[in-house]
Amino acid sequence: RLRVRDILLGGTGVARTRAVLRLQHTKTGTDQPVDIDDVGIVWLLEALLRLAQKDGRGKDDFVFNLSYARLRAQFRAALRALGLLGARIVFHSLRHGGATELYLSGVALDNIAHRGRWRSLTTARRYVSTGVALLTEIRVMRSTREVADRLLSRWPFQLRTAP
Repeated sequence: RLRVRDILLGGTGVARTRAVLRLQHTKTGTDQPVDIDDVGIVWLLEALLRLAQKDGRGKDDFVFNLSYARLRAQFRAALRALGLLGARIVFHSLRHGGATELYLSGVALDNIAHRGRWRSLTTARRYVSTGVALLTEIRVMRSTREVADRLLSRWPFQLRTAP
């Protein structure tokens, strides 16, 4: 779980474009740095630190005061709100999505493996291919729903249910 001290912001003010997350305990080791160079994520991390400070949390306190079960429930609620509850998406899918986003942006696979802390390119490749499959499934779900909505809006008569 992420503690306040594990978020390190670089730069100041609008010049802040980088951050580092220190992951204390992972499957592949301890105290591992993760570079964040997405300005939107850096902004979000800065906002989380401001909220933690406003709430009186110290450096050893958790950034998110949620159990894993509660986090999963909120994630499912977000999927429901986005109309994605039927897709095979779980919280861990965010790692697949991140790897896929990097791959589709032209980042080299060895760089993706480093950022994802995967020891082998085979594992990184698996994360990317699963992410592409999920992305395709979501696109199909959305296009199918759009076609169904268009058909129903243009249908010349009301559908009757069988007696």
